Amino acid sequence: MFRQLAERTSPSHVQWRFDPILLTSETTPQDVADRFRHIASALEGYTRRCYVSFATLYRKAARRLAEQGIKVIDPPLAPDKKTKPKRSQMVMLSFVVALFIGIFMAFFLEFLEKQNIHIDAGRWPLIRRLSGWKRG
Repeated sequence: MFRQLAERTSPSHVQWRFDPILLTSETTPQDVADRFRHIASALEGYTRRCYVSFATLYRKAARRLAEQGIKVIDPPLAPDKKTKPKRSQMVMLSFVVALFIGIFMAFFLEFLEKQNIHIDAGRWPLIRRLSGWKRG
């Protein structure tokens, strides 16, 4: 099915997922790498992209694995510190960019005026607001 789909469309339109990866006493990193290599070689030429993800180990799943005598070697962990947008940095950057745009517009409008290039500000609302142009 996978190969037929790739032949009907193109290898760049067909992706495969290799997941979930969970390292346990039963599946070593070498086992996972060997399995990945085996599947990748079988799909060679039929796809150009693979998505990989690690298992999220919920309590119930961890308990069931433990009941079957399977020990998780490298459990996935939640990050210690949450990440969030750096608002103050974004505000400062926005201010600096707006300042540069404003200075550029002032010099540009001054340049146009000195070159006797007249723009019908009535047709350009932004220029009309910046230059203080009023109909009349």
